[in-house]
Amino acid sequence: IEDLKVSWDIYSRWRDDSHEDRISYIRNNFMSYHQQNKDSKVFIKVGQVHASQIISKGAYDIGHLANEIAEKQNRKCTNINSWTKYYLEDGEEEDYEDWYTRGEKLFIQFAKKDQWTIFDLEAIRSDIENGKIKLPINGDFHSLYSMIQAFDYQLILPRDQYITPNIE
Repeated sequence: IEDLKVSWDIYSRWRDDSHEDRISYIRNNFMSYHQQNKDSKVFIKVGQVHASQIISKGAYDIGHLANEIAEKQNRKCTNINSWTKYYLEDGEEEDYEDWYTRGEKLFIQFAKKDQWTIFDLEAIRSDIENGKIKLPINGDFHSLYSMIQAFDYQLILPRDQYITPNIE
């Protein structure tokens, strides 16, 4: 009951831009588990914002924490981002390509209706660092660069008939 009250309080403050409270709660819960299970391998499934290994919405999230712990333990942490371009809504196929930013469209254009598509962002990140790939310096590709820094892989799922995208 107490955990539920804390969660409700955080959610109500989140509506007033309290992202950091949510992050703190997630990180503290994970660290509590981790302290008791230091040698365990861990699989964390969270949404895109929380999986980032860089600052997201002004805070270091659980993806960043998992990377920190893995580095300290000389282990590997892999952060995967996923998108879906095609959805079935009421039996009709919807294409949400226009929902993505200009930079993200460089990846989403390779989406297949019936196949998974994966991009190795670690390799792309390495090629950027080594000068093999040059990104434009204007703001048009900021979200693309952030995604490449935040995740190790970009997964684009085939057409989805069960989940409606969270588009506002």
